[in-house]
Amino acid sequence: MKLKPLWFILAILLLPALACDIPLAPPDIDTPPPGEAPATLQPTSGVAVGRDPGAPQATSVSIPTRTPVNNPTAEEVIETYAREVLDLDIEVTLATSMVQDLDIPLSKEQEVESALALSGVTYFGIWPEGMAAVALGEGGVSGDFLVDVQDASLGAFSTRSSTAMPTDAASALALLQATYPGLLDFPLVQDEKAAEGFVFTNTSPDVIQLPGIQATLQGTVVRAGVAPGGRANTSVLWTVIASGILATPFK
Repeated sequence: MKLKPLWFILAILLLPALACDIPLAPPDIDTPPPGEAPATLQPTSGVAVGRDPGAPQATSVSIPTRTPVNNPTAEEVIETYAREVLDLDIEVTLATSMVQDLDIPLSKEQEVESALALSGVTYFGIWPEGMAAVALGEGGVSGDFLVDVQDASLGAFSTRSSTAMPTDAASALALLQATYPGLLDFPLVQDEKAAEGFVFTNTSPDVIQLPGIQATLQGTVVRAGVAPGGRANTSVLWTVIASGILATPFK
């Protein structure tokens, strides 16, 4: 019998497989059943497609403010007024609504009492070097510090110093301005009629801009002075700043 060529034998072996359409290798992806849409790739949970998971993420930052707004405490009112008006940073250690002796000359204390009677609320506080009274509002207050301080306000501060009583007006004024740097913003002149140490006053009511709290104080009267401290080589540095209706007793 004559042998068949090799190519003929291979063709006979492969024909059954080709006729049945048997795949020679498995598919790379799943093929959806007829009538269904192909599946789509889903991003990994919590990671955006195309974003580096290790890259820093944006966060919202809350910036605290030192300005009291609604129903401020006595400490907040006194410390804010001292900082914004007098450029004086203090930490009140005791505060109350009961005004105590302010350690200022008697004649000025009487004017302060008259002004406080016109205010809506008064705060008193002490810190290691001194004491202060701050009054807000005209007859009443809204509870919003920015509204009330612009309506009417008064700040009376006294500081005890270990510096001896100055011997001339220029030295007294320089000592006051060093203690209350905010006084540098006012043109102060000596009140030569004062009998209790050195007293200075602004020449006319001023408008004070307080950019730190975006407030304006109208018709502001300033009084400041240096008085003997009661002990050797000591002095008392005081100032009263009143705006709005609370400045009336000082005019």
